[in-house]
Amino acid sequence: MAKAESVRGAADAALLQIFRSLFSFAIDVGLSVREVESLLRLAAVQRVVADRRQRGDKRTNKSSVAATTGLPRSAVSNLLSERIKKKRTTERKQSAMSQLLSYWHKNPRFVDDRSQPATLRIYGRGRTFEHLARKFGKGVPTRALLDELLRIGAVELVNERMVRANALVPVERGLNVSAISTFGDRASNLIDAMLANIREQKSGSFVASVSAKSVREGLVPLVRREIVRKSSNFLADVQDMMTEESSTVTKRRGTAFRVTVFSNEEKAKVIGKRRVARKNLRRS
Repeated sequence: MAKAESVRGAADAALLQIFRSLFSFAIDVGLSVREVESLLRLAAVQRVVADRRQRGDKRTNKSSVAATTGLPRSAVSNLLSERIKKKRTTERKQSAMSQLLSYWHKNPRFVDDRSQPATLRIYGRGRTFEHLARKFGKGVPTRALLDELLRIGAVELVNERMVRANALVPVERGLNVSAISTFGDRASNLIDAMLANIREQKSGSFVASVSAKSVREGLVPLVRREIVRKSSNFLADVQDMMTEESSTVTKRRGTAFRVTVFSNEEKAKVIGKRRVARKNLRRS
């Protein structure tokens, strides 16, 4: 019992750590907690169904999937329904920021003569940002919502009284469809490889790392360049080997194989760093 409890505790801590990183990404692309929860439910059902079909189950037993995932059978049925999936895609719940920006861009009352989002007074009644914040903010203070939209570059201050919209959706600058797709592929592949190592002692996956708690700043660029140089050469050699071999193997007989190299840096915490003061805004 003690071992089971310790494993469960470690699993809780590991999932919490993973979810913190994933939710950081969700914030970057403008997903709300509710949207993430909805995707988690869908992912749980899809994974259980895929695992059972891989074991040879040709027919989906919804009651069994419900028992495994802890979801109601009706929820499993809805998630497996193509009709419901299409409805989710077109009518999914948007975050407060997404709803606010969409309304600002599309509602005739909040666009200018060129059908572009009008520059708004921040506070006050009528056609103001405060009105939008109260309508879509779900209790979030106007200033807090404005600060978050400013942080991701979705809006900008014209002066201490006025604000203009820069984007239709709240997405961090620098993100694009290709980069996000690559992130999804590589992150899921890494997690699958590490899970295989946990589940099977003779797993074909290889995941290893080295680290240091504190590295001299001047050394980091040298290490980074060395990683890039050696990893590029290694991956090119592996690619050549697999390309040459794949010409003699049919797709039906072959095995999908991937090699990914990554490194990451954590900036040291700066103690006593002064906070950047927020700009004061005027209500009139």
